[in-house]
Amino acid sequence: MIVSKAVKTIKTCTMLQPGDHVLVGVSGGADSVALLSVLCGLQKKWNLKLTVAHLNHMLRGEAARIEAGFVQELAGRNGVTCITEERDVRAFKEQNGGSLQEAARLVRYRFFLELRERLGAQKVALGHNANDQAETLLMWLIRGTSGNGLAGIPPVRDTVFIRPLIAVTRGEIESYLAQQKITYIPDSSAAEPHYFRNKIRHDLVALLQKDYNPRIVQTLNRLSELLRSDNEILDQMVREIVDPVLSSRDEQEVSCSVNYIKQYPGPLRGRIIKGIIAGIKGGSQGIYFNHVEAVRRVLEGAGRSRTIQLPAGWSVIREYDRLIFTQEKPRRQSYCYAIDGIPARVSIAEISRDIVLSVEDLQEPVDKLLAREKNIDKISPRQRRTIPLLLSRDVIAWIGGLRIDDRFRLKETTRRVLKVTMTRAGELS
Repeated sequence: MIVSKAVKTIKTCTMLQPGDHVLVGVSGGADSVALLSVLCGLQKKWNLKLTVAHLNHMLRGEAARIEAGFVQELAGRNGVTCITEERDVRAFKEQNGGSLQEAARLVRYRFFLELRERLGAQKVALGHNANDQAETLLMWLIRGTSGNGLAGIPPVRDTVFIRPLIAVTRGEIESYLAQQKITYIPDSSAAEPHYFRNKIRHDLVALLQKDYNPRIVQTLNRLSELLRSDNEILDQMVREIVDPVLSSRDEQEVSCSVNYIKQYPGPLRGRIIKGIIAGIKGGSQGIYFNHVEAVRRVLEGAGRSRTIQLPAGWSVIREYDRLIFTQEKPRRQSYCYAIDGIPARVSIAEISRDIVLSVEDLQEPVDKLLAREKNIDKISPRQRRTIPLLLSRDVIAWIGGLRIDDRFRLKETTRRVLKVTMTRAGELS
């Protein structure tokens, strides 16, 4: 019976607490209708408050409106409040790119999160089942993925989304609905052959069940569970490594020593990089293998500067022995200020600095003023944008705050000097 399996999953994964307000995502299909039935059966015993949430993706016209009406009627028969909304998924796709299926998924999850916040609900229950899990593993395996990808659909995600039917097969769900004489609307898109998941479902899984392993769905689910357990241990290790890095962040930047990451074994470095990116952008959604590998190549390469673009407007910059994760937009504007006479004070708004120039007579021997040449480190590209250059007849005389061209240095015969002082804007020199 699917109820006992669902209860076991809920308890094992600590999905619900007595008194929780749960949004139940109901599309009208078999999985979500069975989910609503199971939770309604637990409602009184567990003191749950249930609200049905249904989203019309505005992709199938009248058929979608019929589904919305069916869900409202179903919720009413169960004595549960139902909230239905419409979102233009096609417009979202046109604006943000990606596939129509991915756009629908993103819009749907956004709807659930917004509704949860509006109602003050604790959880959002979704109807994913064991077949969905097996199909997801095969999809990721074919496309290429890491151990995290092969862990599949998590029973609990971000402590909010729960999947009580994740251990129940599609066949068990359909048998339950038939026994309980509960009607549902078959998913018309499930038969469309151009969807990759449908090819996996109807062709590959069917072939594996027929010719190789009749229990392939259960086998793949067991693999997912084992990998998820391993990942939980690794994720805890990574959190302990990443937290000190993230604790030093400011609003737009996180800095990390290259050697800090490189001290850990190679297989762990990718997880550390992903953990930092997820920490700065507020979640792992949209972080793909190519992002992590690009940063890893920068990490393992030579110490020259290089920039990699990351999701959500972030980028990572290698500056010699450091990785800088930043949302700062590079300042590309150039500036030029002419000095008409001396003494003068020039305010450089682009870098919030003032340059003060004056001519002075030397009051002490030159040899006391001749400073030993400094060992100037390399200047990163980001620093270069903040350092002014003082030119004399198109010759660089001074790199602001760092060094003077030898042709303009003090000599034994020098009696008068041009004194140049750089201060923060508004400071007295």
